[in-house]
Amino acid sequence: MIYTRSHSIAIINDVMTTGATVQALSKKLITAWGGPLDIQIWCVARAQPPDILLDW
Repeated sequence: MIYTRSHSIAIINDVMTTGATVQALSKKLITAWGGPLDIQIWCVARAQPPDILLDW
């Protein structure tokens, strides 16, 4: 019986459009690690409520 331990990585991104960036990063991580790798992609964004005026 072969036992392989899986490792987990979370990639947190502030914008998700085509997914090309996280896909490229994921491929590089998998290649560099050389073993089982569980990759989660989290896209976290926050928008201001429409009644809030930003004072820049």
